[in-house]
Amino acid sequence: MTFEKLQEANSFIGTTNIKGKEYAQVNQRIKAFRYVYPNGQILTELLNDDGSRCTFKASIYDDTGRLLGTGHAFECRDDRKSMVNSTSYLENCETSAVGRALGMCGFGIDVSIASAEEVTNAINQQEAMAKAEMPKGKQDDDLIDQARVNVLINLLAQTGIDQKVFLSMNGLKKFEDMTMKQFDFASEGLRERIRRKAKEKK
Repeated sequence: MTFEKLQEANSFIGTTNIKGKEYAQVNQRIKAFRYVYPNGQILTELLNDDGSRCTFKASIYDDTGRLLGTGHAFECRDDRKSMVNSTSYLENCETSAVGRALGMCGFGIDVSIASAEEVTNAINQQEAMAKAEMPKGKQDDDLIDQARVNVLINLLAQTGIDQKVFLSMNGLKKFEDMTMKQFDFASEGLRERIRRKAKEKK
């Protein structure tokens, strides 16, 4: 494989914008690999699975059977931060390993070795952790705390909505004036917008 051939294959790769950066999806990396190596192989190996956690290894070979690169991934079945893992943690782990292995071979790495799926999963985990750390026992009419203010600021950054516009739309002068009921409604609306935007990119 020449560098020019790799560049040509990468030029066909569709990407997903995540927080202002473009990341290649695993399926796009696979398509680019098949363009360069139509008879190449992508082999995966389940290294460990104890029923709750698993580790996969992916190996990439060219048309002659020469090893080009490898990648590993680890996932937990009971990861509360990933709805996919609750039913398909093995499949999710295998896909991540393939994406990393292809990235090591030079496919879809203009921005990062990590795939769009990996980055999205990491962001979801961070949001879930922030939500889990929020104080409990708040009532609908209580004003939100700083942790929830930070969640809103993060969600607005992902949607590209200006903070002042958001506050004006909700009849507020500052985030701290928002009630818990308003927060629940607004944050869910922002998350839904992010989900739709991600689907449109696919």
